[in-house]
Parts: sequence; C-alpha cells; structure tokens
Amino acid sequence: AGAKFITVKAHHEVQGDIAEGVELTLDSIAHFPTRYRLKDDSGRIWTVPIHTVIPLDK
Repeated sequence: AGAKFITVKAHHEVQGDIAEGVELTLDSIAHFPTRYRLKDDSGRIWTVPIHTVIPLDK
C-alpha cells in the first residue's frame, strides 16, 4: 500500500467516473492479479483494472 499510480484511460463505476491522468494511491490489491483498489485525493476508493493505470516513477 502507498504506491502511486496514474490513470492512462478513463474509468467508470457506479459511484462515478475518473478521468485519464489522475494520480491515485494504492490501498490494496483486489481480485489478484486483475484489479487494484486505489484512493484519490478526496479519499474515494476506486476498484480499477490493472491496465487502467501505470506506476508513477518518483
């Protein structure tokens, strides 16, 4: 947990949409190896496919 990712494509969920280019923080790995649970700056958790994000090199 704590690794940083950025979305490389938009993602839609029932709770809303997240745009391409949004920085997110890893909360946990869900449904290994296909999905991540990521937290945005407002604290909202998104469950996204791994091909929707790439790790940020910092």
